[in-house]
Amino acid sequence: MKTLYALRCFLFLFLFFSVTGLPAQSLSFSKPFSLLPNAKTDKSVSIIHFQRGYFIAWKEPGGFGKLHIAHLEKAHDTDFFEQEEQVLQNEETAFSPALVSLNDRIYIFWISKEGAIKYIINKDQKNFDKNKINTLKFNSAIKVAYGLTAAVVNNKIFIASHADDKNSLLYSLIETGADGGLKEAMLLKVPGKSSPDYPFVASLRDTAVRMAWRNKDGFIYYATYNSVKNKWSEATAIAASKSKYSPVIFGAPNSDRLFYIWSDPKKDSRVYYATKKMDMAPVKATQLPEWFSASSPVSICDMDNKSFLLAFVGAGQHLYMSYFINYNSASWMRDLLMPLKGNYTLKDIAIPGSHDAGMSVLTAAIGQVSGTINPCNTLTQIQDIAAQLNAGIRMFDLRCGTFNKQVYVKHSSSDCIDSAIGGGFGEKLSNITSAINEFIHKNTGEIVLLSFSHFCEKEIAQHALADSIVAGIGKDIIFKKTSKLLSGLTLKELAGKVIITFENYSGSNDYINSNSIANSSVTFMNFRREYAATNDINKMISKQEAFFDGMKNGVKDNDIVRLDWQLTQSPDEAAMVCNSFESEKTSVVVSSIMAITSAARKYKSIIDLADGGNKYLFQKIDEWMKDGKINNKNKPNIVYVDVAGTWVTDYCIDLNMQPLYQK
Repeated sequence: MKTLYALRCFLFLFLFFSVTGLPAQSLSFSKPFSLLPNAKTDKSVSIIHFQRGYFIAWKEPGGFGKLHIAHLEKAHDTDFFEQEEQVLQNEETAFSPALVSLNDRIYIFWISKEGAIKYIINKDQKNFDKNKINTLKFNSAIKVAYGLTAAVVNNKIFIASHADDKNSLLYSLIETGADGGLKEAMLLKVPGKSSPDYPFVASLRDTAVRMAWRNKDGFIYYATYNSVKNKWSEATAIAASKSKYSPVIFGAPNSDRLFYIWSDPKKDSRVYYATKKMDMAPVKATQLPEWFSASSPVSICDMDNKSFLLAFVGAGQHLYMSYFINYNSASWMRDLLMPLKGNYTLKDIAIPGSHDAGMSVLTAAIGQVSGTINPCNTLTQIQDIAAQLNAGIRMFDLRCGTFNKQVYVKHSSSDCIDSAIGGGFGEKLSNITSAINEFIHKNTGEIVLLSFSHFCEKEIAQHALADSIVAGIGKDIIFKKTSKLLSGLTLKELAGKVIITFENYSGSNDYINSNSIANSSVTFMNFRREYAATNDINKMISKQEAFFDGMKNGVKDNDIVRLDWQLTQSPDEAAMVCNSFESEKTSVVVSSIMAITSAARKYKSIIDLADGGNKYLFQKIDEWMKDGKINNKNKPNIVYVDVAGTWVTDYCIDLNMQPLYQK
């Protein structure tokens, strides 16, 4: 199986990890592709990297199924092809198998019909000795069930499983003999921990292993076992999250970072991940795009110590695989784009953008009906700009106004406060400019684009605003006006710079470029975009489809294609639903009406609308690229969203691997 997409991914990953070893802040996953199209299973698969290739193991669907093992190898360091598939004709299991490597040997474990643990060992680089079936010998007659996982600790094999009862978790630490066979060992219950499912384990250090499981209510936990002290730590909760099965846990080689991946307990089988240093508990979960829908636990293995493979069972019981990288979201342009695409331009890549970027906080309500203004109808973001920068966001939409003789960013119905029906002030401009200054000096290969608009000369004159911004950010890191066209400016020329644009700017400040929003313009940068102005996702999708259809033959040299993916509130949401936030200021009757309306509409705040609409974004872009609606002449350069975060950075990284974004 060969795909151009897989070729791009491997090339991208190979070059990326040859130039960086920075600590990770996030994970970026490629879109899954079908692996071994004829293979099917109703339980999770197990995958492991061994020497130049990979082994993957699974059971056939059904109550009890035969075990299959396939060896995969990279062809010319670009893609996988299947070398050989082995089937254990006389062995069946009802549960997932487990692979582990120790001392240049590969072991595959499974649970037999009798509740024993059996295993075979590889006989060479590509094949197992399937004629020599071994059974683990334990000091007790406890039967195991549900599944098992394995890791290496202190040059021994650590096996974790579940007893043939409702709650008991089991573990064993097993020594190897001279021929690779496993010695008799103790099979013990994990003290003080219980689960209705089997756990997952990962090696931490030479003497420690981490085990993760879910409790009877679905909440997920981990604990650490010290093999020298023979002692378990107390249980720690993972991100207050729930899962339909125990979370998979994987330790990045030569790193102190762990990945936890699990599936939502709801019927949609969505996949979540959290990553954190091994001595810290994850506090935030990230949801993967909708095409990651796993019916059982995933399996992870490393590719080259810093890039990884994710294998899982998806639609139709088929096997799927995705590549993912462990990257630093604060420096993703320097680390991922510059080594490969330094000669590309902003018109050739995709970057994440933030709509009404400084509105993560409501500093003050403004306008003629300021009493009705609150976070529900004003806030568009959940992180301040400093945090968004570190999350990888690289384009910021900013509108400025004056409050208490200070300049703030704003979100309002009119450019000037005195004519606005309502609106609010967010972050202080000086805090934003100092955050950008600090960020760019620390992350010298990044490019930040600031787009200012909605000016009010009565509040602050454009020239004064320009001078303030330039002084706050610093001329040394601002991109100065040039006679070059946008289409001729390479990323390496822009690296470490802040591009500041004012809408329809005609001033004399050499550090402020002019932008526009038009079908055609002579400004330095013209945003081609379609703002749907609706709270209906279907209407927004229809508007965007027409937008891309209108540009299918290409755009001009100064055009930047911006995909404006925002749902906006209807008048009754903004005026009625959102006003329930301020119900103590209104009459009892009106408050009651607002409360009923809010309950019926489920508090459709701007943030709520964004959360609902953003889940369609990846699916639609992917669909439009497949059917040609998006082509290499009209592809999005800015994915511009509310509630911006690493989730949209992850996706832009994936877009930049796509064929449409290659020259």
